[in-house]
Amino acid sequence: MLTNIIRLELKRILGKKKLLVLGILGIGLLITGVVIYLEYNTPQRTSFEAFSFATGYILPLALPFLAGLSTGDILAEDRHLGLVQLFMSRGVLPYQYISGKAIGSVVGQICFTGGLLITFLLTTFLLFPAGPILEYAADFAKAFAATNPMVYCLVLLLIYVCAATAFSGIALLVSVWIENIFVVVVTPTILYFAALYSLSMSLINPYCYLALNEGVSSSPSFTFLKVVGYWITISVTVHVLAVMAFSLKKDHS
Repeated sequence: MLTNIIRLELKRILGKKKLLVLGILGIGLLITGVVIYLEYNTPQRTSFEAFSFATGYILPLALPFLAGLSTGDILAEDRHLGLVQLFMSRGVLPYQYISGKAIGSVVGQICFTGGLLITFLLTTFLLFPAGPILEYAADFAKAFAATNPMVYCLVLLLIYVCAATAFSGIALLVSVWIENIFVVVVTPTILYFAALYSLSMSLINPYCYLALNEGVSSSPSFTFLKVVGYWITISVTVHVLAVMAFSLKKDHS
């Protein structure tokens, strides 16, 4: 039963025209980052450096909204359409239903954000030659970015994908109690910016783990492993909480 729900959920998520529109919007935003990159001085313009700059300039602010809008509304949409009770009437248990939603959300977000960033990286190859990242890399990994730019960009891609699943999971958790789709999809962005301003530049501020090209990442405590672990921890936590909260909830309307 759970496998069938996951398949159905992925088919619904990946079949939405909304993802194509959001993908085009995301590429447009990242291309804007490339245009801004051209205004900065660098010893050698390369595709990898353009990718590092543009993602670091755009995604720390845009990713929460893109993630929430792309897959964060899957439960709220079902609640709005009255589909939750339909599933329950067909013998689907609450934990099976919400587990399918959670897994579908994670896989769908990986496909969306990963596909978006891979497409953008390939686009930069058409604009610039391959080469080292001499500027606009995380302070704690400048040598690594210069000698292994391709691997560096792939690690960045992994970080953004993990962060996107975390933001989508926050929307899923909120939608256990909130039916309004607009409120659900903007909640990750609201909470993210609230944390940004309330926590300043402390090492638990989520902005510090996305804006890696800024000076905040110069702290010796920052490593790629810690950054990836930070987002995976948040993603797993919020998805598990969503599954538990929905499963224990008495009214699933």
